[in-house]
Amino acid sequence: MSFELTERDAQTLFGIIWQGSYEEAGRGEVKKVIALMEGLRKQAVTAAAEEGQPDADTGLIGISWNDQSDSFRYLVALPAALARYVRHDDMRGHDFPRMSFATAWHSADEGDVFAHYQAMFDWIEG
Repeated sequence: MSFELTERDAQTLFGIIWQGSYEEAGRGEVKKVIALMEGLRKQAVTAAAEEGQPDADTGLIGISWNDQSDSFRYLVALPAALARYVRHDDMRGHDFPRMSFATAWHSADEGDVFAHYQAMFDWIEG
């Protein structure tokens, strides 16, 4: 598992924000939004390929706001290049200024995402 600080340019990401407690997330509530967005991502990749853009197959983007003591917000978003290919009533554009993020790649076969986040928090604090 590797983490890094990444400077990201101003951007608009299109996705759905889940908000809830850590307990709700632990029970899998946030995974419902991730699964929904993964389905939309697959639709978008197929549509992009049909338009001759097969290199648009990128992963979802997840951004957490851990700014509350008993809950957090998590944006699950599509890269801008894919967002134009899908629509969902709950999907919105979210504008971000240029900023620094603690980043990591986490794939489904890397185990528990909560353990991954804990390792990231430890890295940030260290």
